[in-house]
Amino acid sequence: MAEMQQLSKVCEEIFTGLPPRVKASPEADGVTTVPLVGIRAVTSEGFLDNQRLEEFSAGGVLPKSVRPLLPGDVLMTIRGSAPKTAIVESAFSKATFPSGNLAVLRPDQSKVVASYLWSFLSNVFRKDHHPLLTRASTQQLSIRMSDLARFEIPIAPLHKQRAIGEAALALRNALIAQQKAATQGERTFVAFLAETFFKL
Repeated sequence: MAEMQQLSKVCEEIFTGLPPRVKASPEADGVTTVPLVGIRAVTSEGFLDNQRLEEFSAGGVLPKSVRPLLPGDVLMTIRGSAPKTAIVESAFSKATFPSGNLAVLRPDQSKVVASYLWSFLSNVFRKDHHPLLTRASTQQLSIRMSDLARFEIPIAPLHKQRAIGEAALALRNALIAQQKAATQGERTFVAFLAETFFKL
């Protein structure tokens, strides 16, 4: 049986992103505008959609507590209507920050493999009821950072973690490709019907 470890013991850092209170009007003086990964950029399949990045305008200098995202960071929603998680698989072209609705888990690579951590959270997030997935009276997610830090994950040997993480990513990529093919097939079908009956 794998040893259970708290996330705070296997992650270098656990932090949230830019809080709404630092958001400034684009017309204000001394505004810093940065790319932002929000909830919409994290897909239900566990993919980080760079086409859905947002712009965040902060008043003055960004808080020191907020750090840009790095490859290997695992993102998870702590607020919102649906639990979702994604992994930052490649570097951004410029410093990109998470929103305050996301928690960032930065794995200690000597203890846990990022793709394994992501796949474990993906499994948790697909359960109907899980103690981590606390919900407010509005039925929106409301995960406290203190609960997240204490959350336990089974720690397998690193080589086994890599194998599990790589297999999970490969299956996720196959699922996304299948969904894209189905969408394209539907469009082709609709276009065929429209063109055929227009010509009659």
